[in-house]
Amino acid sequence: MDCVAEAGKLTVSIGKNCLSYDPAFLLTLAMAVFVVFLFSISKFGESTIQKNDNDLITQLLPKYLATPEEYSRALILYVTAMVGIVVVLSLIGPSVLAFGSSNIPAPNALPLFIALVIVGMLPNVPWLQELERQLRRFAHERAYIPRAARATAEQLASAEFDFQIYKPTHILNSPAMRGVVVADFSAARDSIEYGWARLSCMLYQLRRMQDAGLIEQLDGEVLDQYAKDFENLALSRRSMEDDIAEYRRQKTADVYFDDDELHRSIRKSLRQLYVLLACAVRLQLGDDTDTNSGLRPFGFVLHSAKIGEGNRNVMIVGLAVMASTIFIAVYGIIGVEHLPARIWQPSDDFPKALSEPFIWAISSLLGHGTAIFVADKIRSRRLAKQKWFIKAGPNLKRNPANYVLVAIFSGIAGFCMFYLWTVLLFGAPSAKLAILIAPYSLLPAVTGGFYVFHLDSVDLDSRPSRMWEMGMQAFATAFCGFAAASAAFALSGSDVVIDYVLFYTTLGLVIGGSLAWYIPSAAAANKYDPIADVLAARIASLKSAAVEKYGSEEAAQQWVERPNPALNDRAPKGVVADIAMYEKAVTLLRAA
Repeated sequence: MDCVAEAGKLTVSIGKNCLSYDPAFLLTLAMAVFVVFLFSISKFGESTIQKNDNDLITQLLPKYLATPEEYSRALILYVTAMVGIVVVLSLIGPSVLAFGSSNIPAPNALPLFIALVIVGMLPNVPWLQELERQLRRFAHERAYIPRAARATAEQLASAEFDFQIYKPTHILNSPAMRGVVVADFSAARDSIEYGWARLSCMLYQLRRMQDAGLIEQLDGEVLDQYAKDFENLALSRRSMEDDIAEYRRQKTADVYFDDDELHRSIRKSLRQLYVLLACAVRLQLGDDTDTNSGLRPFGFVLHSAKIGEGNRNVMIVGLAVMASTIFIAVYGIIGVEHLPARIWQPSDDFPKALSEPFIWAISSLLGHGTAIFVADKIRSRRLAKQKWFIKAGPNLKRNPANYVLVAIFSGIAGFCMFYLWTVLLFGAPSAKLAILIAPYSLLPAVTGGFYVFHLDSVDLDSRPSRMWEMGMQAFATAFCGFAAASAAFALSGSDVVIDYVLFYTTLGLVIGGSLAWYIPSAAAANKYDPIADVLAARIASLKSAAVEKYGSEEAAQQWVERPNPALNDRAPKGVVADIAMYEKAVTLLRAA
């Protein structure tokens, strides 16, 4: 069979001469893969977060912002994607790659040329290097970089603190505790005295543990790598001793005296210390299941955090399920060919070769995987900008326009991947081929739209019944498969081949059904937003304290939801994202 695309088909059996490359090309490709592999391992350690001098967490290396397991899993994802890009671009060849250079090398040298462009040793290709950065950022996000470390730091900021171990006289008289008095331990949560005592106690305990060699609960590499930052915090605290003494003198003369600048300095130092301790304890423990064991010696009183099942990536596993299901389905459909001729005679377009299950699985994986990747990026970006959901009073609801937007871009991305895949197989890029493939973009458009729909259902706690959830996507994808195959034949000017149209309809049914079977339930099981969990824990803590204060759930709920003049006319549950306001709410509740 010659390497020519047949009308109405994305992929067909590959003839024996379709993918023949000489040994020189394969050797160069192997060298290119090795170069990009080494580059990727090193490059992955570079941050994708914009640095902010007022936010220490943006200045830390990614390896210290994730547990070893999270980091390794994300690194594997990134390296695999980078190697895949080199292989695909090398196989596609220079005929469809616009590098913006007239010095495109011979085909045998192309893989190494692409690898050197990616690693930056040849003139920059902006779109290719931006693709690398986006892939690295995507992988970092899969490892919860920097959200998990930030969430742990926020958890420390809102946690209660047990000062009992710091009350002995020999501790209070130590140089590291100069300026702290016993009364500070019982001061209001949002006061300068309380923050000063907490900062002093944490720095004292850290130095004591280091001097005694009792840091088995903290990661030694973090302590060594950022030893200068720890030392700067100690120096900063020492420089505030005179300010604290002056504050106490002024406070004695005027009970209403306050020093906002001193308060901000203490809070800034506390935030930095929380970040460093959070990273040190997470890396040493390997996960977030029991941070209390590593932080209890400092005096933190932490409750068990709700941890999602971060070991599985919804997208990757969902696509693997889809590809496996397609392989099995196509393999089974090929067996239909052996039915007696009196029952059915397959057309030439109907799958027959044993290689076709692999081809269809890879084709679907590329097209629908790209669609899901694009859909996830759009949703994540718009969520970050608070442009995804519509606010309906205190609640959130779906924005249908988002689904249209996602479907359009997912369809375009899926079309591009289908086109490149077909060119890779047949080596014949043309406008006609693009026209024949265009109808098939309907399927990845549906996949992208339903992917974000399922995530929204999980986030809004509005999932439909399991049968309806699977049936909607399976039917929609099957219908689009039917329409796409029929349209492709019409565009080619050929007669419609019924058995191929039915085959592609079945393929759509399998794609939609398998994704709808896995993604919603996996997303629900892995629903994990570290920051959201911390904020929810703060609200729960306020409500629990209010129940203890007022004696009933109803009164506590009213206090949590009622706007308070002392909180700038905001409800206590609405200020928990700001640690200073949260502490003020705690103080108000205790003083009520």
